[in-house]
Amino acid sequence: MAQANSQANVTFRSETLGTLLGLGGCWLLSTYQFVELPKDVFLVTTLPVRMEKHVANARRVVAFLREHPMVATVSYPDLPDHPDHALAQRLLPRGCGAVFPVNLKATREQGRRFIETLKLFSHLANVGDAKSLVIHPASTTHFRMSSEDLGRAGITEGTIRLSIGLEDPDDLIEDLSRALHAAGKA
Repeated sequence: MAQANSQANVTFRSETLGTLLGLGGCWLLSTYQFVELPKDVFLVTTLPVRMEKHVANARRVVAFLREHPMVATVSYPDLPDHPDHALAQRLLPRGCGAVFPVNLKATREQGRRFIETLKLFSHLANVGDAKSLVIHPASTTHFRMSSEDLGRAGITEGTIRLSIGLEDPDDLIEDLSRALHAAGKA
């Protein structure tokens, strides 16, 4: 059995008969041999379906956040009032993805409280996961910066970056609503 590491390119030829799941990952059964596939090969093949769900969920969350009194702004190119809306419509006809910043009407402490109250969102700096992620730059990546320096960097004390995942959008909205309520009381 020939194995290919996860960095190798696997050529799918006409003699491919099917796929099998192996203990160490995925295996391609060809006429001649089994070849181990990169473990994320099926994530790539399902990307269009997942992105459709990411975008649909993001649109629902954006609509909710725009109407909430604790939210100052939502920067999402799919919105008609976004400065790059026309460009986004032309270049991203299927949607603008699922990562966007939100500026809460909040202090640094309220932003921190918002993050701490969330239950479904993971507090991580990376983006684009199947699970929803959130980060509050003023209390994490930019915590050493003064309010003035944050402003010069285009960040407020209430800036939150969201990466919307594949969870049920009603659950995400409920989680955000609860966190916004807690931040408002902090």
